[in-house]
Amino acid sequence: MIVGSQHFVTFDQRHYDFKGQCSYLLANDFVGNEFSLVLNYESEIKGHYTLLLILGSETISIDLLRKDVRVFPDSIKQMPLQLNDTVIYYENELLIVESERGLSLICNMNFQYCTFHVSGWYFGKTAGLLGTLDNEPINDMLSSNGYLEPDLYKFTESWSLNENSCSAYPSYQRKSSPSAQIVEICDSYFKHKTSSLFTCFSVINPSPYYDLCLKQSNKNETCTSATAYTEMCSIENLPVRTPTNCVRCHAVNNTEITEGDFLNINSSHVPSSADIVFIVEAKRCNENFAEKKNVHTLLTMMVKELHDVGMTNNKFSAVFFGGSGLFDEPHSVVINGQVFASPTLFLQFLSNIQIGDGNSDVFNAIRFASKLRFRTAHSIIFILFPCSDCDPSNMMLDYSVINHIITEKSIKLHVLMDKPFILDKSRAGSSLFG
Repeated sequence: MIVGSQHFVTFDQRHYDFKGQCSYLLANDFVGNEFSLVLNYESEIKGHYTLLLILGSETISIDLLRKDVRVFPDSIKQMPLQLNDTVIYYENELLIVESERGLSLICNMNFQYCTFHVSGWYFGKTAGLLGTLDNEPINDMLSSNGYLEPDLYKFTESWSLNENSCSAYPSYQRKSSPSAQIVEICDSYFKHKTSSLFTCFSVINPSPYYDLCLKQSNKNETCTSATAYTEMCSIENLPVRTPTNCVRCHAVNNTEITEGDFLNINSSHVPSSADIVFIVEAKRCNENFAEKKNVHTLLTMMVKELHDVGMTNNKFSAVFFGGSGLFDEPHSVVINGQVFASPTLFLQFLSNIQIGDGNSDVFNAIRFASKLRFRTAHSIIFILFPCSDCDPSNMMLDYSVINHIITEKSIKLHVLMDKPFILDKSRAGSSLFG
């Protein structure tokens, strides 16, 4: 795991702090050459780095600070993406890379940490700054020359990929003790029995994360150590709740509210804008979706109609499901780290979708779309483009669950079908959505 700009946790749970100026090998398969993970510090911003996951001829570049993800050599920036045996997609603010080679890389773009998992197949086959995967923390400081190196600087220097010698910055040099506020917050996370993380204390030692928390300079930064700890607990199949004050959303007038808080917005401050989601079933009837459905004209008409009623600054997003491979399950399209885009850029979100014959669970796609990160107090509009009939046997959820989701979040649902609606008149009022 890499937490923030300079905290590292090896495969065998050894913690250390380091901040360099060059490129370093984090992990490598030295037997089968299946993968390499590289950390590349950039000189423009102190501590700023890019992660490079090399899988054969493809390289996945992840810049957490800029929230920029690209796949080389073609510099592809649209997600989700399937590369032979590897898939890349976003889910709940997480960038997820999964490979059938037995490895995964999960990056939290908000809290600035990444976890790298490899299967037991690579036991004893890896080395680098993330150590050796052999359940022995004592030999995680194995240098590139094959010797254990107790000196941290010499250890990290040995894994530098630069020809010239690389100097390292001092790690977390503080001129003063942490403030009383920071100590209180960190104690609430990692010391108190009332902490939402407490049930994991006996499984994952909280002390290294507590020490990391104390090194942070403000309340927001302490959440990085807390959320990184929740991730490690999740890996051990012991999910815990993220601390309440780390769950925040942006409200109107550049303010923030935390989980459990209530915000009353009077009519003069209610935003006159909408977040609009196209939910598209990626089957044959929606092939060449943007052209066949004349989406450009549809967008133009929608923007005009919304503008006429005083709604401006509207944003659009796309969710696809029911296609082949990666597009079987619902996924939101992300370009340049953005889930929502302006009408002019939105057409890019509707290209390169793999049409197939996957599931027909329309309700699950609606539920997935309802979990997107919407702007506070903005109107939410869903436009569904199904190919399949709304057969209850295809649905994991029933009507009552979807009705609750739509009502609770005040979602306006519109359905555009190629086929006419055929309903039992006696049940039409209770079973028709949209």
